[in-house]
This record gives sequence, C-alpha cells and structure tokens, in this order.
Amino acid sequence: MTTLSTCTDCGAVWNLALEACDVCGSGKRSIEVFEACSIGITEEYTLQGRHGEPGKIKPHLKISSRRKFNHDRQQEETVVMVVNSDTDDYQQIWTDDAGKITFQKQGNLVIPICTGGRRTDPLAAR
Repeated sequence: MTTLSTCTDCGAVWNLALEACDVCGSGKRSIEVFEACSIGITEEYTLQGRHGEPGKIKPHLKISSRRKFNHDRQQEETVVMVVNSDTDDYQQIWTDDAGKITFQKQGNLVIPICTGGRRTDPLAAR
C-alpha cells in the first residue's frame, strides 16, 4: 500500500517520518492510503484524486512529476507539482539527481491581481 500524508492546516505534502509539518509546524495531518500497483515511470507521471466517479466529478487533487531543465542552476531536475482545488492551493518542489530540494514554492490558486480572481491551474500551463 502507498500513503499520501498532507497537513490539515496548510495542505502541504508531509513526510511521514516527520513529527510536524515542515512548512507550518502543525501536528495535524491527513493520511490517505492507496493500494499499490507496479508501474514503470521513465520521465513523468500525473495522478488525479476525486471525491466521486471519474467522468462525473472533476479531480480535486492533481499530482505530477516530470524532468525539466532548470536554466538558473544549469541542470536537469525533477519537478513535483501538487494542486489541490479543495483548498485552492498548490505546491511545487524541485529536486536534483541526489534528491536534494533545490527550490520549493507554494501558494494560492486564486491570484486576484494577475487573473482577475479566476482560478488558474499551474499544471495546465504546459
């Protein structure tokens, strides 16, 4: 089985080995357990979570991972994006080949100044 742990206060993805959220310090978390299956991932993947049946309910949680060249650091890195439309936020984590986090960003999906209050989906801008 596979687990996804998120902070119930800020929505950040939470490492199960940690006692508290490394983003906001909260001790409250939500743990989702998934049946594991064997898949081969070479460069990228996208996972979607729903509260209902596929095709009838839009995904509320999108998780994607892909390799991308970072021009600032002049290297290939893995970018993981977590978009949660229930909480209207996202998290972006860049890691190098050794697994070290090189950049991390999170924020709200609704940016009134830039989008006129419309919801934006960072995963759609590819």
